[in-house]
Order: sequence, then structure tokens, then C-alpha cells
Amino acid sequence: MIDKETFDHIYNRYCPALLNHAKKIVGRIETAENVVSGFFANLWEKRDEIVIHDKVEGYLYTGVTNACLKHLEHENVERKYCEYVQNLYEKSERLWMHDGENPENRMMEQETMSEFARAVDALQGQCKEVLELRIKGLSYQEIAEKMNITIGAVGNYIYRATAKLRKSIGNKP
Repeated sequence: MIDKETFDHIYNRYCPALLNHAKKIVGRIETAENVVSGFFANLWEKRDEIVIHDKVEGYLYTGVTNACLKHLEHENVERKYCEYVQNLYEKSERLWMHDGENPENRMMEQETMSEFARAVDALQGQCKEVLELRIKGLSYQEIAEKMNITIGAVGNYIYRATAKLRKSIGNKP
């Protein structure tokens, strides 16, 4: 069990070094800040359940490393799905530009694109806006600046939007 005083001491002592450690893994300070703050939030939430058998420092570094790796894996899945969505979007643009294609293929693509367009239209609020900006090729940083939100929030909206699209469309990349 970790009390507030112990938690504050651990946070103040190790947070700067953990931020540097996380930045080396994820490559961006904003992402490192999100990962480390998420790790500490999780640590606080589970403070009654946590039992540290070894050194605190080792526990913290292992936890932050695992959180960074999980973040990178999640980011990779998001990137692949965004590429899939962008590819679908580009196919729809080509579809309307090529009138001489096979009518059967064209009809199938039209149905797929209609389904995709309906699924995107069904998204609401910032989820929809973030996904549309991402489909247009904007980076997480550019979206965050344009919408005045954090990069972490962009990632969360992309995750939610792609999960809803997967459920709606029924396709997984």
C-alpha cells in the first residue's frame, strides 16, 4: 500500500528521470509526458493493491518501459488502421475519376465506400473531426494544434473513431 506522502516522494524523486527514460523510448517529450503521467495515475489508482518486492526504482523503470512499449504498439495499430482508412478514401476518389472501369468492381467499390462514408458520418463531435483531419494526412501534432487539444487526446479520439469504424464496417486491417 502506498500512502499520499510516499506517492508524492516517489513522484518528485523519479518523475524527471522517468520522463527522460520514456522520451528515449517513444521519441517525443509530449508522448513521454502522457505515458509517464498515465503510469503515475495508474499507480495512484492501484496504490492499495501494489506490493513492491524489489527496489522501487526498478519497479518504476520497468513499469514506464512497459507503458511506453504498449503505447508504441497501440500507435502502430492506429497508424495501420489510419493507412487502411486513407487507402479506402483514396480508392473512393479514384472510383469517381475512372468511368471506364469494370462495372461490377465499380459497384462493389461504391458499396464499400458508401458504407465507409456512412460509418464516418455516424461518428460524432471531435472523434469525427480528428479522424477526418487524419485521413487528410495531418499528423497528430498538427491535429492537436489545429483543434487546441493534446496529442494524447488526438490519439484517444483516433482510437475511439477507429474502434467505432471497425464495429460499423466489420473490417479489421
